[in-house]
Amino acid sequence: MGMKVEKVINNNLVKSFNSKGQEILVMGCGLGFKKKPGDPVDESLVEKVYTAQDAAESNRLVQILEKVPLERIQLTNEIISFAKTSLGKKLNENLYLTLTDHISFALDRAREGLSLRNGLLWEIKRFYNHEYLVGKEALSMIHKRLGVELPEDEAGFIALHLVNASMDFDSMRQTADMTRIIQNIVNIVKYHFHTELDEYSLHYERFITHVKFFAKRVVEHHTYPEENDDLWMVIREKYPEQLLMADCSTVEEALHADELGFDFIGTTLVGYTDQSKGNKIEEDDFKIIREILAKAAHPVVAEGNINTPEKAKRVIELGCYCVVVGSIITRPQVITRGFASVLN
Repeated sequence: MGMKVEKVINNNLVKSFNSKGQEILVMGCGLGFKKKPGDPVDESLVEKVYTAQDAAESNRLVQILEKVPLERIQLTNEIISFAKTSLGKKLNENLYLTLTDHISFALDRAREGLSLRNGLLWEIKRFYNHEYLVGKEALSMIHKRLGVELPEDEAGFIALHLVNASMDFDSMRQTADMTRIIQNIVNIVKYHFHTELDEYSLHYERFITHVKFFAKRVVEHHTYPEENDDLWMVIREKYPEQLLMADCSTVEEALHADELGFDFIGTTLVGYTDQSKGNKIEEDDFKIIREILAKAAHPVVAEGNINTPEKAKRVIELGCYCVVVGSIITRPQVITRGFASVLN
């Protein structure tokens, strides 16, 4: 039994249900023209079927697809098809929604003479070169089809959307965070070994791939405790003189790291992992830190949400070896958010 029109959104978009009873949006040129609920969907006109996971996603799809011109939707679908073939990767279906929205806004900005600077463009070219080249091809497709020439920054934004979809992240912020982590790790390697990395070598490509998936685990707060002991022993054996710090999220993790012999015990991940979800490092006069200090033999480094001078002073008073203050002084958007939340 074929699809039937549940609701006409516009001449090119209708709402229906698939054979599993899931709500879907069906797109095609003229698909909804003079149609009414209950009419069969002309499957010869179908260009794309969007499956919504829930009512909220369905509403988002409708809001975006009903206002975006059909030619932009069709072009985005072609770009995604090209990306899938070129990258050889599975891409999250949500990309059809997010990239359509992004490209449509980019075109609107271009027609108004506005441009958006991509602050991560340099990193994108280095760490996601294939996705960036797909983004460049997307700009060429847009120029040929619509006659609009978008700036190179947009190739970077498209690349980030592709990375986000290939990593199955929930938001673009995770992709941006992952990119910064990769950059920081590469810088550490370069400065520690006083060397420049050959960014065109196979070794560099493999290195970045490993770092990329490590960074993915960090931004998703995924830890695999059963692997940590083996990893610790390998690193300690290979670099016996190197000082090592364990980033921990619970008292149990910290004491285990102390038992293994880490040189420093950090509280970096408190509240950021599944094991410590909901925990706040400052609760009950830094109870977590106090418990670690009472039992750990190695120096304790206070880190993670130490965002005021008073907190920094207190953890030192408690006996921490040192304190690390991060986002509150290195990320302007965090500082701005604090002011905005009070003023609003």
